Order: sequence, then structure tokens, then C-alpha cells
Amino acid sequence: MIPYFGIYFVPLHHSNQDISRMDFIFIKSSKAGKEDYGSIYARVRTGKANMKVVTGFTIKQLEWEKYRSLQYTSSALMSSIGIKYGQFAQVLARIKAAFEADGFNPKEAKNIIESVKHDVLNGMMQIVEVKPKGRMLFEDFLTSYIEDMETGRRTKKGRTVKVSPAYIKGLRIIQKQIRNYQKETHRKLGLDDMTMETRNSLVGYWKERGLMPNAINSYMTDVRTVAKAAYEDKLTKCDDFRHSDFVPKKEEVDNIYLTPEQIQEMLNLDLSTKEAVKKRLESLDISEDEKLAQLSKCRITHIRTLEHVRDIFIVGCLTGQRVSDYSRICEDMITEIGGTEFILITQQKTEKKVYIPVDRRVRAILAKYDGKLPPVHPNEMNKLVKTIGLLLGWTHDCGFDEKRLNPKRGRRFCDMLLSHTARRSFATNAYKAGVPLPSIQAITGHSSEAQLRRYLKLDAEEKAVIALKDFKGIIKI
Repeated sequence: MIPYFGIYFVPLHHSNQDISRMDFIFIKSSKAGKEDYGSIYARVRTGKANMKVVTGFTIKQLEWEKYRSLQYTSSALMSSIGIKYGQFAQVLARIKAAFEADGFNPKEAKNIIESVKHDVLNGMMQIVEVKPKGRMLFEDFLTSYIEDMETGRRTKKGRTVKVSPAYIKGLRIIQKQIRNYQKETHRKLGLDDMTMETRNSLVGYWKERGLMPNAINSYMTDVRTVAKAAYEDKLTKCDDFRHSDFVPKKEEVDNIYLTPEQIQEMLNLDLSTKEAVKKRLESLDISEDEKLAQLSKCRITHIRTLEHVRDIFIVGCLTGQRVSDYSRICEDMITEIGGTEFILITQQKTEKKVYIPVDRRVRAILAKYDGKLPPVHPNEMNKLVKTIGLLLGWTHDCGFDEKRLNPKRGRRFCDMLLSHTARRSFATNAYKAGVPLPSIQAITGHSSEAQLRRYLKLDAEEKAVIALKDFKGIIKI
């Protein structure tokens, strides 16, 4: 055997050779003072030779043992070489994939290794063509996938525009969920591990922690998207994500909406003073414990925040936007078209521009706050809108059967209120009033009429009344 560019091989052919087996090995240093260190080699076996290829990495033995046993955190630093474990794993996985892609050629090996190291460590992940599976963790690929989405190296499917910040936020949530799963199960998930067995384990893990079916559906949809991307990048041959049951089915959600009369009732609610709120609480038919708990909160700052939440929520009911959008509506967004005022807003989630006719009540609320709505945290919004529903006496049972993961049956109407109820109320009330779906869609920004139809909250009787209008002229009554 003779050395060639740091590669040891039997001099048979320089043409590409099929690899029968390849892995990475740690060869301990024999130098004095370096006993805890060693060099990483790619060990390549073809039908004609066994070769060791220098990768250029010299690391601590402890670091290698952590890597081999998958007992590491992707974001942790490998002090010996100054890069993260996740980056190290990506480099080795892509070297292996690149070597296996078109057969191994000793003459090209050094350049391939240097190219892969440069591309991974400098964030240029799309340079090397890769094919077969490598020993890459799902978490590591997900991290690089998120980075690619943020920088624009990956874009919306079939388009050239970057994904929205909301989409990135969703990916970071699933990233955290995967990390929690790995920590609690003492198991690192590789790309090749994204099988139906792992799918069942993940779903069971989330069920045990009380997540609702639609949250699990959302998480597994993201897992499938990332697993598919890894498969298309030829980093794994596992394609269980194609299975029809990989993503659990969604369930019909027991959501509510406010009628126009309820919206007006909420707008008319007196939240101007502590006395007005206390009087309202005293008149409610609720338990003494709940009444005392609410009375104990009746401070000026609390009452003022209640009023802010009520006003912002009303704006949502009259504009049909998501809370991330309706909470930031301001005077500067109002424009005039053909003598009519519209709110022009770019939705944060979809980056769509929508025009919303200005309701006079929205105008009045904006004027109340000098053209800009007061800031309220989304969590505070969801909590206090329930308190407002309670103050209005909306304590009747919705009649919903909450089976799923929570055995309670029935909930009060006020306890079902969320910041998103405002958007659903707008869409449902508009449809009940006879506004065509395309017109509602133009304001809400839903991507399709089918999606909007699923979104509307109508009971069987309401649907029948609306259907009757559509059948006039066909059915004689």
C-alpha cells in the first residue's frame, strides 16, 4: 500500500469503484501528551481494496465516544476542533453520502472531503450531490433545514419566495418537541429512524402528555415535511412518511363564534370603573369561590387591561384577521378606494396583502386610542376574553362532548372564548349574511374556499337555512 494525498490504498484502478461498506474510525494518537486525542478516518471497502481516508479531524477520544453513542447535544461545542457536534455529524454523513453517490474514486476523495467540510461549515448545504443514507440525526437535519429556510436557500415549494416567520416558528416548536422526546426517552432519532414505529412512539408520547389530536396532527405534519426533505436530498432511504397513517387525522373542533348581537353586547359592556365591574360580578349566577376570585382582581390596572382586550377583540370580530394581525391594526393602515375606506394590511403568517372595509366601530375604537391599539400579550388576551364572557353572563353549557383526551363533558360558553374566536365570528357571520365565499376569502386570506368552508362554525339548522337560499327556484315551497 502506498500513500496518495493522505489516502492509503492498493494501487489497482483510479476509476470509480462501488463501495461495499464504509464507516468512520478513530485512531488514537501515539504522540506524547496527545494520548487523549485521535484522528478520524473514513474506512472505505470496495471489491478490490480496503482504504483509510484522512478527514482532517483530530478530536478527543471522549468526543468521539459521545458521537458514536449518540450521547451528545447537537448545539454543544467540540472544543478540540471548534465546531458543534451537529456540524461534525453533518460533515461525516455528507462525506459518506458523497463517496457512495457515484462510486469511490481515490483521486477525488481529498477534494470531496474538503468541499463537504467547506460547504457544511460555511452554511452552503446544497453544493454536494448526495444520495444514500448517512448517519445523520433527525435533529441535525432539522436544524440545517430551519437555517436554510431562514436564509432562503430553501424556499416555498414550487416558488422562489422565503417562507413566513410563522412557518419558521412552527419548525422551532417541533424542534423543541423532538429534543424533549429524545431527552425523556434517552434515544437519539436518526433520519433512518423516521419509521411508522417511531411515528407511533412520538404520537403516544404526545398523547401521554395531554396534547390534543389536532396539535399532534400539526406536529406530525411538520415531521413528515422534514422527513420528506431529507429523503429528497437523498440523505435517507426511509420513506415511511408516505404511509397514509403517518400523520394522524384531524378531529372536528368544538369551536364557537359570536353572533352580531353578542358582538354588540360585548361592545356595550361597561368596563369603565371598578364599581361597574364589581356590580356586574355580584349579579352573576356563579359559585361564590369564582366570584371572590374575580372580585380580588378588581384593580384599576386589571380593569383597564380588560377594556383593552375587549376593544382589540371587537376589532378582530369586525376585520376577520388573526390575532397577530388584528392586534396591530392602526390608523396608518387606512386607505381610500373609490370614496370608501379600507384597512390595508399584510398578514404576518402568509405575507398576503388584504383590503378590509372599515367598520365605523373599528374607526371609533382606533380614535379612542389615538389611532393605535394598546399592546396586550396573546396569552393575556386568551385569558381575559374568557373573563369578559363571564361578565356578560355567557355561562351556559355549550353542549359539546369533550371526549378526546379530556374526559370532561360540556363547557361553559365563556370558557370556550379565545382570541381566534374573533376571526371565526367574522367569517361565519359574513357567510350567514349571504356574503359569497370568494369575498370572505379575499378578506380573511384563506388559501382556498374548501379551507374556509371547514373553518365556518354553523350547526345543522343554520346550514339548512343557508342551503334553502341556494335552492330557491329549484324547490317549490
